[in-house]
Amino acid sequence: MSTALKITSLGELKKKALGCMEQLPGWDDEPFIARLKRPSLLGLASKGKIPNSMLGSAQKVFSKGVSGDVDIKEVYSIARIIAEESLAEPTVEQIEEAGLELTDEQLMAIISYTQAGSAGLERFRPKQADSEDTGSKQDVQRKAE
Repeated sequence: MSTALKITSLGELKKKALGCMEQLPGWDDEPFIARLKRPSLLGLASKGKIPNSMLGSAQKVFSKGVSGDVDIKEVYSIARIIAEESLAEPTVEQIEEAGLELTDEQLMAIISYTQAGSAGLERFRPKQADSEDTGSKQDVQRKAE
């Protein structure tokens, strides 16, 4: 039996438009939690947010990530544009008003998020250390019985 499709409600669309809370690398050991959106390259280009001279580089960054064949100044400019369009809360302006500047790692994480969503951020998140086996499993089991 097939599942009936339902039209996405306007309420659901409005919630999606707010963006998602995601963990980004911080400026120190503390993670940076922000609300991010996923802008469209075509939308940014059509609105004139990405200058025509950078469209080729922007397409490479959006499709392949940052690579050696894109000028580093253009990479920064594109990353900055993407961050400005992606960060819903706090905004880039608010971060700078607080006296901080987005790090290279944060900019690259934001680019990854715009391309792959939450999965794109996995490589930027610290791995948890394996917990040590204390051998107390059987003691806990016996106490529970």
